[in-house]
Amino acid sequence: MVAFKGVWTQSFWKAVSAEFVGTLIFVFLGLGSTISWTSADSPQSADLVLISLCFGYGIVTMVHCFGHISGAHINPAVTITLVCTRKVTLAKSVFYIMAQCLGAIFGAGLLYLITPTDITGNLGVTMINKRLSIGHGLLIELIITFQLVFTISASCDPKNKDKLPALAIGISVVFGHLFAVNKLHGSKHESSKISWACCHYVEMGQPLGNFFHFNVSMF
Repeated sequence: MVAFKGVWTQSFWKAVSAEFVGTLIFVFLGLGSTISWTSADSPQSADLVLISLCFGYGIVTMVHCFGHISGAHINPAVTITLVCTRKVTLAKSVFYIMAQCLGAIFGAGLLYLITPTDITGNLGVTMINKRLSIGHGLLIELIITFQLVFTISASCDPKNKDKLPALAIGISVVFGHLFAVNKLHGSKHESSKISWACCHYVEMGQPLGNFFHFNVSMF
């Protein structure tokens, strides 16, 4: 029980709730930007700039709203990174990641419910471009995830006097999406991948336990 010291406090559960709500909003709005509202007779490709800006501005907003409550990780990869750098305890990370996954599932589920079935499509699923191999996809995921967590670490460094973490992290997300969307169609955010996978498997009638389909991403 020593490992869970500090977990049973009001401030801690406020932080966990913030991760849930923040991820729900972020996934709902971010995945919503990947949906094309054109007719089936004249489909259009996803708007790269629209998706990138939506995810980027979404992160800026969530960090600004929830950063002082939970740190606004909104991403299991970020939480795992902070555990490795000893900024977050392992016990705390377990609850954070569960909240992020549940928030992502609820956000994607809500979007799925309100979106007409004829335009739902893949709901932002990450798919490797046909010209690339799985190895290429993995490498791209590693690079864009590294630049995101590196930006977060640098922005939150006490030695960094010019602190604008929300803006810096948001630009990092836009940067990653602009580079990777055409190579890995859909969302570049780990929580978004989890949420889409859950909706996909539920729709197909497969066991809910299979929803941890992370596509190419390691996290």
